[in-house]
Amino acid sequence: MLNILPDTLTKIHIKNNSKFISLKLPSSIGRFKNLTSIYLNNCVSEIPSEISELKNLVFLALEKNTELTSIPDEVINLPKLLFINLKGCQNLKLSKFFLDHSVQFMPDMWKGNAMV
Repeated sequence: MLNILPDTLTKIHIKNNSKFISLKLPSSIGRFKNLTSIYLNNCVSEIPSEISELKNLVFLALEKNTELTSIPDEVINLPKLLFINLKGCQNLKLSKFFLDHSVQFMPDMWKGNAMV
């Protein structure tokens, strides 16, 4: 899926308006070192740990991904990350580490959207 895209990519925005498409974000996501924004709406079921290699990532939105059950804890350590949106990810279970270290983002975003 991502092999045809240039390494210099800065944004990935995919919004699925029809039935849920279950995609596993490939580990090759880590090669896009210039990515600043990822928006995946109703289309992904798995986020690889290689997302933690995206040191320029500022914006991460994973809205309405009902099959998503976890995201790597390492996401919290991304130095430029300012925003995470997990709205509508009702099957997402966040680790205690993730919750304890995510206060800098949007503390109210977890209410009703993810299980601890």
